[in-house]
Amino acid sequence: MKTWAEIRKRAEKRKGGAAGLQKLLPEVLSPRQLKKLGDDRYLSMMTRVINQSGFSWKVIDRKWPEFEEAYLGFDPFKLSLLSPEQWEAFTSDRRVVRNWQRIKAVQDNVFFVRETAREHGSFGKFIADWPSNDQVGLLAHLKKHGSRLGGNSGMYFLRFIGKDGFV
Repeated sequence: MKTWAEIRKRAEKRKGGAAGLQKLLPEVLSPRQLKKLGDDRYLSMMTRVINQSGFSWKVIDRKWPEFEEAYLGFDPFKLSLLSPEQWEAFTSDRRVVRNWQRIKAVQDNVFFVRETAREHGSFGKFIADWPSNDQVGLLAHLKKHGSRLGGNSGMYFLRFIGKDGFV
């Protein structure tokens, strides 16, 4: 088995040195930066990874401004005020993926984000304060309490939001 140092050296050689390899790595936010992100950005990223799962990422990327508009900028408070009929209306809204399971996941995650923020001060504080040596525990929490955030979706959510971890 290769050591981490050997693997890293090989990767650096293939990617143009240490600087080239560093450019390929995702940006990791500090706990302070994670705390500054609004709950709307966490809900937005949850929704994005859920909708990218099993779908063309390019299609979701192109439609993303329309998702933001349709889902009221992912403001958890505003979304929590929608009636069941308003949530159901998203199944015919061309701005989003019109799949009830994915729409229902947004609805469920609105309440997950709001409840977590209520308990911890903000969703960002919850993510930032989770111990970095317990990513598996955080992934298990997302899977248990969030909607459709198990498996790769949970890992991609954390990676894309800026929380350091494996994928």
